[in-house]
Amino acid sequence: MVDIAERFELVYQSNSRYHDALKLDEEIVQVRKKKQGENHPHYLRSTERLAILYYLLGRSEESSVLSEKLYKANKKRFGEEHCRTLITMSKLIACFDKLDRKQDALHLREKVFETLKKTLGKEHHDTLQTMSDIAFAISHHDLGHKLKTLDLREKDMELTALKILNEMDPHTLGSIVNLALSDQDLGRKHKALEFGENA
Repeated sequence: MVDIAERFELVYQSNSRYHDALKLDEEIVQVRKKKQGENHPHYLRSTERLAILYYLLGRSEESSVLSEKLYKANKKRFGEEHCRTLITMSKLIACFDKLDRKQDALHLREKVFETLKKTLGKEHHDTLQTMSDIAFAISHHDLGHKLKTLDLREKDMELTALKILNEMDPHTLGSIVNLALSDQDLGRKHKALEFGENA
């Protein structure tokens, strides 16, 4: 019965009937919790869909509560470095950003960065992208962190441009533009112009 209800929920979603899907999904989660328990994979999958629906409907607080539960469950079940855990962390970061919980979002981004650096290496595109995301988040968070941001962006650009990609790659160009923006924010306009012209 629950599997059939999940199919209807997906039909509602695919037809942009999110409120109908939400009602059904809330019931599905409660039934799965009662019958299977909070650690069962089907319960976790249903809870993840419910968190996404809350997010899509602008109910970020409810989405973040469920996303935190999912993060803890996935971390316990799979470990900190598993892709399911990292995906859940990314969704939680999006919720924190939406709720203006910048410090929490930054903390999780740094955890993701350290995990990716350890598992994929510091020169992997996903690691570099996460480093760039951290730099962007810091630059919009607090003026006191601007120098840390600039250091991260310089490392990101240097690794990207010199070791991984050729200079015409969009990722390299994006890193150069981010570095120029950081320099401009810090009043280093001559450096900003230099990097901007290179991009």
